[in-house]
Amino acid sequence: MVVIDHGNGRSALYAHMDSIDVAEGDVVEQGQKIGTVGSTGDSTGIQCHVEIFEDGVRKSLHDYFPDA
Repeated sequence: MVVIDHGNGRSALYAHMDSIDVAEGDVVEQGQKIGTVGSTGDSTGIQCHVEIFEDGVRKSLHDYFPDA
């Protein structure tokens, strides 16, 4: 998995990845490839698993993508 710290208490977790193209401590830019989707761990198929956290509390993705 990859966790990106966006600052101000906000972070994003990406899991079940087939490959990871960044390393701990890397600074990433918007639009940069961090890895590829996959079906690792306890997943049921290829997916893009994303979780958003604010101050350590997991938030609903519907708060960020209300039309999805």
